[in-house]
Amino acid sequence: MTGVKTGARNTVDAWLAGGMIAASLAIRAHYAVTYHLNPDEGFHFLFAHQPTLWDVRQETVNPIHAYPPLYVFLLHFVLLFGNSELALRLPALLFGTVFLGVAYLWMRRVLGAAAAMGALAVLAFSPGTVSLGYEARNYALLLASVAVTLYGLERVFAEQSGKWMAVSMGSLYVAILTNYSAAWMCAVLGVYVGMRAPRGHLERRLVRQWLWYQAGALAIYAWLYATHLGALLGSGTEAALHGFLKDSYYWGAPDNPAAFAARQSVAVFEYLFGLHRVAAAAVLLNVAGLAWLGSGRDKPVPHSRWVCLLLGLPPVLGCLLGMMKLYPYGASRHSAMFLPFLAAGAGYGLALIAGKRLWVVAALTAALVPPWMVFAYRNAWYIPGEDETIAKMESAMEYVRSLPKGATIFADHVSLIELGYYLGREVYSPYHGRGPGLVEFRYEGYRVVSMSSSWEMDAKELVSTFNELLRRYRLRPEEMWVFDYGGDNLARQLAVTYPGIKTPNLHWFGRRTSVFQLSN
Repeated sequence: MTGVKTGARNTVDAWLAGGMIAASLAIRAHYAVTYHLNPDEGFHFLFAHQPTLWDVRQETVNPIHAYPPLYVFLLHFVLLFGNSELALRLPALLFGTVFLGVAYLWMRRVLGAAAAMGALAVLAFSPGTVSLGYEARNYALLLASVAVTLYGLERVFAEQSGKWMAVSMGSLYVAILTNYSAAWMCAVLGVYVGMRAPRGHLERRLVRQWLWYQAGALAIYAWLYATHLGALLGSGTEAALHGFLKDSYYWGAPDNPAAFAARQSVAVFEYLFGLHRVAAAAVLLNVAGLAWLGSGRDKPVPHSRWVCLLLGLPPVLGCLLGMMKLYPYGASRHSAMFLPFLAAGAGYGLALIAGKRLWVVAALTAALVPPWMVFAYRNAWYIPGEDETIAKMESAMEYVRSLPKGATIFADHVSLIELGYYLGREVYSPYHGRGPGLVEFRYEGYRVVSMSSSWEMDAKELVSTFNELLRRYRLRPEEMWVFDYGGDNLARQLAVTYPGIKTPNLHWFGRRTSVFQLSN
């Protein structure tokens, strides 16, 4: 009779988890087909959209590309079958779904059904994981490979299986070749396995296998450093991390380490939950849950102290890295690797409140998730809004195509990326060949020029560059247009900074995108 009840409960668990994963996929698919590629996605397209594999390789070893090469090569092959927004985002939709399913299996194995269900609700509907789970970037693959690594490793401990060791470590290699933040995952697992193996949790043959796999990981990192990672040190990529992510690093007085740790831990949770107050509550749930696990009093959780170490070490490591200015620790996609651990801890804390009763966790999530989603999706800056639809961008492109053929269009760097996909997706744009200063492309008969050194221009930079372009190309002001995409709103800046400069033929396509000319 007990076996029948357990089987029925497992069936209910599976249906509830499957329903949440399917709902998450539907939400992510909606965003994938409704909203245009953001500049980071456009970057991935331009790196991958090259005539040969050698050209793709040249893109991925350039310092402007900040990731290992695997995902760009994957997108290169995806482009053989189509270059629509949905085609580019299909891998992320797939990997994001795999991530949710395998993460649930991992959390169920280490924490139990109730905690896994609560944590899955967080991961399935979090604005952070939803955005990472459909965008044409490498984070969905990173998360999926991390989940497979964790699940496979628990199977290794439970079954002493060399096959599961191969699955786990092979997936870890995929993570290493996908995103450089996987290095922190390697460090966490090194401590986790290094603490458990001497206590007889791994057979000697598996310990030897583990050591060989670690040697393989070191070899991969040595190759990545020699071919790409070394060039990133001191590059514009590193400067950007220390610029717009400045709050994610510890800079000393008047700040202090304790305040930094508390503030930025809430910030990381805020990226997951989208709302500051919910994030603060989730931090408390996480800390309480880890404290209970660490006490060893939760007897139904096998090796609870080791589970506490596994869940607690990633954010602690992230905080230390932020303090040492080695990696940002805050409310950004750079914290993606920490999200499964944070959700697991918060889910376990919720399960404790519910007395580990699955039906109570299910009732709480059914009551809390819908209002949370409504406010979180509206609040989270990384969830696109009505001004960022494909329809708005296509309207902008229709207007651009109405300009006289051969016209010159100026764009800053971020705007050039949008034009590179929406106007120039049928031609090749070799980014690795760009030098300093002005760069020029031909898209659909238009000359598109940009200042490669400036990501988003301000009004002063625009005016000086515009005048330089007029001299270089011997153009009159009415023969050149400006395409602007981004948060700086150049047309509005001009009206404030240079009242004497007019912007005739100014057309808005939402609040972010505009096309206009300049005249005195």
